[in-house]
Amino acid sequence: VIKGYIYSDGCYCPQTNITKWFDSLECSSTLSTTQLRADLKLFDKIDMNTIIPKAKAKYFQHTQTYALCHYVIKDNK
Repeated sequence: VIKGYIYSDGCYCPQTNITKWFDSLECSSTLSTTQLRADLKLFDKIDMNTIIPKAKAKYFQHTQTYALCHYVIKDNK
């Protein structure tokens, strides 16, 4: 288990508050945290216990050819 934040190779994003994070990216006014929250809302209904076996069957047929990353956004963290 990796403790602490994991950042993309191209981005150091230490903001833990989604609004501050969004503002720090200097995104255009056409984007909003409201839209981001709406887009992510559907993921609270995905059962990973069902999805992972299906993903393994479809994509993980050959060893050393895949990576799986499971993120959890809980309490806006």
